[in-house]
Amino acid sequence: MLKQIVFIYRDEFVCRLMLKMTADAGINCYTLSDVNENFGYVLDDLSPELVIIDQVSLENNTALIEESLRASQAQFKTVLLKKSESETTGFDFQMNLPIKVETFIDEISSLVK
Repeated sequence: MLKQIVFIYRDEFVCRLMLKMTADAGINCYTLSDVNENFGYVLDDLSPELVIIDQVSLENNTALIEESLRASQAQFKTVLLKKSESETTGFDFQMNLPIKVETFIDEISSLVK
């Protein structure tokens, strides 16, 4: 069962929605709507099973996000929420946007079974 995620998304409203969705499902969620520092230590402290990153956030902060993921000693899978059909390498999983509210929790939970 999925217990903890880190969710990185450019929009604060979507981050708040994700907090509500995950809380309703009994999943702990830490959100970042703006990446402006290395967050590897956060990953180490939280030890999430999934780190979910939207493509626009990645494009806006590629070096810092990649550095943070590499710096962490935690064991987690990465998920890219992508806006297009283009393939981006370096992620364990990729999911298409928009987020489907009705099925998203089930979809991400199935990734860690």
